[in-house]
Amino acid sequence: MDANASLGDNVAKFCDKATQWNRDVFGHICEHKAILLVLIRGIERVAKFSSNDRLQCLGTELKRELDIIHSQEENLWFQH
Repeated sequence: MDANASLGDNVAKFCDKATQWNRDVFGHICEHKAILLVLIRGIERVAKFSSNDRLQCLGTELKRELDIIHSQEENLWFQH
């Protein structure tokens, strides 16, 4: 913000920065969620054909991360 700029200019700058921050923060949430879902589905497909303790542990950890992402998404919805 610029103390010498008009109120309208400062509001426009703030809106631009807030929009960028929103994309940076919440865009990453959506990307992370998509990646987690693909990984979880892949682990679940492999689990149908063979049992692997390491994959089961990884699947559990990824599901925990997905729960965190869901909480972050919920927070996003409450902010709107």
